[in-house]
Amino acid sequence: MRMSTKTYLFLIMMTSTTNTFLCQRLAAEESVEYVAEHLLEVPMDTRALAYPVMPSNIHRSESRLQLGYGSVGASKLNNEFQMLAFHFYSPINEHWGVLAGGFYDSFKFSGKKGKAVGEVLVVSAPQIPDKFDITINDVSGGGKYAGTSLAVTYHPGGSWRWQLGYAYADMDIKKFKTDFDTTSLIENFSGSFDYAGQYHINTIFYGVEMTPRKLSKNVNFSPHLIVARNSPRVGFKGRVIGPNFDISGNTETNGRGTHIPDNYMGVGINVEHIPSGFRIDLGATLYTFSLEPAAHKGIRTPLFLTCSLPIF
Repeated sequence: MRMSTKTYLFLIMMTSTTNTFLCQRLAAEESVEYVAEHLLEVPMDTRALAYPVMPSNIHRSESRLQLGYGSVGASKLNNEFQMLAFHFYSPINEHWGVLAGGFYDSFKFSGKKGKAVGEVLVVSAPQIPDKFDITINDVSGGGKYAGTSLAVTYHPGGSWRWQLGYAYADMDIKKFKTDFDTTSLIENFSGSFDYAGQYHINTIFYGVEMTPRKLSKNVNFSPHLIVARNSPRVGFKGRVIGPNFDISGNTETNGRGTHIPDNYMGVGINVEHIPSGFRIDLGATLYTFSLEPAAHKGIRTPLFLTCSLPIF
């Protein structure tokens, strides 16, 4: 059965709206350590959703500059990230092409002072219980996520076109530190968590796009879907510091599972101004806002904006 463009868009909007209400019900105060991992994984998801898509005219080469901005919060923590990418498309023949990209995303961690829940997942720390109440005094740090991608594209004609590609990325978190005071222990103390670490990520991704459709004389729109399989899955890295102890580890060696990175599936809808080539992915913004809180329990109001412009 052939699905019309209007039906396709309606289903995307309904799915996003339904999950917004679902996520509101699922929202809860999770521990600092539990949500810290999610503040790295959400930008990974938005980057996969921003992987290069094919140009409107697939019969000529195109280079494109992409800019993005995102912000995601959880518990008292927040990660604000800025995104930069360069894309290049070259046709091979009438149906096949090559689509390459490179990206650099920067992270800035911050937070609010106040009551929260502390938890130790990355190390075995007999000095303190698994969970305890804390007051956060400061959150600071930053890092980067950078990599390249290369895909083969195929357009058989008709309503859909496809791509299959590989990406390699390096996530380097220089510092992700939360200073706290415990409030529920027999002997309270001042300490800190730090989730600095480096992760090397290999991604196989599969994309499908609808060929551009007219919204008006000068505006096209094009829904797209991306499925990304990431490896290797490794333990989330961290460090717990307190009086007379400083312990580093990760959730895998501590027997708490292999958590990072996640695999991902995302949907966007590009809207493009035809004369200028300016493109903004409104669907990616809506999808991230409504679906990420369900995929990563404890996060709130994730914002993701991305636009691009051909440069030659």
